[in-house]
Amino acid sequence: MIWRKIAGTLVLLGGTSVAAAAPNAAPPAAPGFSSCEQRYTATGLPKMKSDGSDDGPIELCRAGYALAFNPDTRTPDWVIERLPLDWLTGKAQRKNNFHPDPDVDTLIVGKGPQKSDYSRSGYDQGHQAPAGDFKSSQPMTDQSFLLTNMAPQVGIGFNRNIWKQLETDVRGWILCGGRKELYVVTGPVFNDDGDGKWLKKRVRVPEAFFKVIYDAQNKRALGMLLPNKKLDTADLPGYAVPIADIEEKTGIVFFPALTKRQQNVLKKNAGTLWGTNDNCTTDTGE
Repeated sequence: MIWRKIAGTLVLLGGTSVAAAAPNAAPPAAPGFSSCEQRYTATGLPKMKSDGSDDGPIELCRAGYALAFNPDTRTPDWVIERLPLDWLTGKAQRKNNFHPDPDVDTLIVGKGPQKSDYSRSGYDQGHQAPAGDFKSSQPMTDQSFLLTNMAPQVGIGFNRNIWKQLETDVRGWILCGGRKELYVVTGPVFNDDGDGKWLKKRVRVPEAFFKVIYDAQNKRALGMLLPNKKLDTADLPGYAVPIADIEEKTGIVFFPALTKRQQNVLKKNAGTLWGTNDNCTTDTGE
């Protein structure tokens, strides 16, 4: 079962119909979106500054991540992972089985992204929660190929190069950096004017992508903002920015469970990429 919150009411997604809970009904037992909320209590789930509208994003809870899907852009607004060490090793295989999300297609017929939207578009189906983050579980790896976890990314020079390197670095900070887990939020950035490119007049092409990484144990955070175009992978460290800048560009509030003072400390300054030791193996999986 997958649940979405609409104006404070929990709505069940899946099956052949959409059923709204009675106003005074108790929250459903897990699995449901509440189980995702519980998983991210240390940081809180990201919040849009415009939250509260009935036309807000569709909140989806997955085994490996949670996301807010935007029916207008047909991309996520954000995808969050709580990424532990034991998820990063295992025998799960990448099958490249990109497929529509039945939960979204059930709720809003025709609104969910389709494989045909990306076909011959010149853009990659860019994972927001990477498949390589779920090596311990084949079902979690397969679930990362839902099209609601994708956004159009330039392929050569971006998705297949500098962006993949950033994803690999994040895993390395856990595998080889002495961290038990990291919280990672990923998503697209669009211009405010609403102009820009669209795939088949259905899926909006982002101008940039962000990652916000939080190390709860060491109370450190890092914001990365990369334009969606061919870039030099060697320049990756130069795309670190204050998390406050990402909030301003996206309208997303990160770490809402932290105090205002804690948030200000983490968000006001541009950080630097965290290092790993030389024994960290190169991971080429997305």
